[in-house]
Formats: sequence, C-alpha cells, structure tokens
Amino acid sequence: MTDSDYKKQNNLDPQQLIEGHFLGHLSQEESDALEVMLLENSQLRDDFRRAATLDTALRDCAIEEDINKQVLSPVQPARTQGQSLYFRRAAVLAVGLSLMVLVGLALFFSMHQVQPALASVETITGKLLLVSDSEHLEISEGMKISDGTEIACPPGRNEAVIRLSDGSLFRVSSGTRVRFSKADRQYRLKLFSGFLTADVMRQPPSRPLLIETPTADVTVLGTELTLSLASEQTQLIVDEGRVEMKKRLNDERVVVATKQTAIASKDEPLLATSLEDLEVASLEIIRASYGAQATWIDVTDQVRSRATNSRLIPLDDFNNLAGDPLYLVVKTLKIEYRIDGKPGQAEFNEYTTPNRPKSPKRTKVILPIHNPTLNSKEELR
Repeated sequence: MTDSDYKKQNNLDPQQLIEGHFLGHLSQEESDALEVMLLENSQLRDDFRRAATLDTALRDCAIEEDINKQVLSPVQPARTQGQSLYFRRAAVLAVGLSLMVLVGLALFFSMHQVQPALASVETITGKLLLVSDSEHLEISEGMKISDGTEIACPPGRNEAVIRLSDGSLFRVSSGTRVRFSKADRQYRLKLFSGFLTADVMRQPPSRPLLIETPTADVTVLGTELTLSLASEQTQLIVDEGRVEMKKRLNDERVVVATKQTAIASKDEPLLATSLEDLEVASLEIIRASYGAQATWIDVTDQVRSRATNSRLIPLDDFNNLAGDPLYLVVKTLKIEYRIDGKPGQAEFNEYTTPNRPKSPKRTKVILPIHNPTLNSKEELR
C-alpha cells in the first residue's frame, strides 16, 4: 500500500505525519500509521531521513545558542549596549535561518510526495510486456503502472486486466499495445493497435476519460465499451452509457449510446447504428481456427474472449489473435458456433474481399443465423 492509498483510506497525510512527528504532536494511532508507511515505502523513508537530518541540525543550533546564553551571561554581567545589540541581531538571524529551513522543508515535501500509481495489473493470462525505447520487459500481476507507461500483449494466448486508480477496468488482448497517462487529473489512453474492453467508472463531466487511436478520439464519462483498432479504422461498441467518438481526419463527431456501434474510417461517414437486431439469447463458440492450406492454429479461446450475446464479434487484425501462421498467404478464420442452441459455421477471409489483398483488414465479423455451411456471405464490409 502506498502512502497515498493510506491517506485515501485513513484521511492521513504522510507530510503532516512526518512534520507532526518532529514537533511531537502525533497520537499513538498516527505514530503507528507513519511507521507502517515508512516500512512499505522506500521513497518516504528517504524523505523521512532528510527531514530528520534537518531537524537534528536545527536542534543543535538551538542547544548551542542556549549554552552561549548560559555561559556568557554570568561572565559578562555588564554588557555594553553594542554587545547587547550584537546578540539581538544574532538571535534574529538564527530565527530567520530556522524559518527559511522550515519553509524549505515544507517545499521539499510538497515536491517529493509519493504520487499514487496510475494503474495496476489485476490479472495476466499468458504474457504482458512493458514497452520502452530500448527493450521490452515482462510484467507480473500486481505491478504498478506509472504515468506514461506503455504495455503490449504479444500475439498468442495473452490477455490482461488493468485497473486504474479510480477502479475503472480495461481488458487488453493479444496484439494490443496501449499507453496509460494522466494530465490535469484526467485519464488518457492511447491505443496503438489491437483490442480492448472497458468498464469505466463515472468520470467528472469536466474531466472525461480520453482514448486516442490513429483514426479516432473517444470521450468517456463512464460506461462499458469495446474498442477495436485496425490499420485504417476504429470500431466502438457501447454496452452501456454514452460515448462521444470523433474522427481525427475531419473532426466529424457522433454520440454512441447504449447498444450502439460506430466505425471511424477514412472513407465512410461516422454514424451510430443499433446492435439490437444482432442480439441473441445465447452465443456459444465451439471451435475457431485460423490459417490456410495445411497450416492452421487454434484460436478458440481468443474468439470466445471477444464474443458476447451478439452475432457481431469485434476482432482486430486476425493475425493478432495468435500470430501469423503463414506469411505472404491470404488466410481464413473458421468459426463453429451455436446461436440459441442451433449450430452454425462460417468462415471469413482476413481481408475485406479475397481479390484485394492490399485492402484494409477486418475488425469485426457477423455470424449468420443457423447456417449449416461455410463461406458466409453475411459480413460487415
């Protein structure tokens, strides 16, 4: 637990506790709380040692001044007016110096208070990486995420849940790369690639949570949503609440409400459309595979993690599900499923059309109802 967490739970300020300790004003409960903070927070221990050094120096000066008064008073009972003026000036100087040190100490603590972690890693399935300019380091569960941290879920069976300090939850999946930051008490995410779902706590109207992608800006006041990013488009699905989406290309805006979706792409207008006709009572993904020719990989878990009670399944670049099984070959995603207990099968080419391999890749598929054959023609373009 950080000192900021302790402050939030117990209404205790670490700076005030340290100052109260050296002034002798702490209760037993406050002393115990400070001891716990110092045991759990190395930076706070460093700050405490610096404060102790300054406090010792001030006490030494006070003791020396008291000794001088006691020694000099009987030896020089008949001080001259000039000597008396000298000691008065020295006393004023000592008091001024002490005040300057105390002000400096207060400024030091105000500048060096330990800031709360922006987020923490709740759970990890597989692998999660911390991304920097020079290296990628593997992250473990429980790790704190500071302002400006960039994380990535490598392709494969990888998934993680990130909890912001306000309780908002974000689930990132394989192929996802995202940066977490906070400015002016406003949470900001930048999604570079992949797929995430979010359950966002209610945000202050003046400081909504912002999510930026290469093609869109998403403003969130508090909602459940899914965001999927491909090379040239961003898809937003709102399960509950209201979210504003803006195209970065031309500032076109739309408000996406509960059970609606919108896609920000280069060539299409930005519109919010209803998901109600795509809803089903139940959807079960039985099996899913991705590949071509004789090379196929199982992506059942990855497709299941993105499926809800809707025929629409948001998927980012298919190669992010579990990697590219066959380079330079157009591949197919095959899904076997049950909708409301009735079986169906469908397959989807990784590109918008089989004959245009350089066109933007898919970010979503719609499962046909009760289709016993493959090669579904009911797909979102």
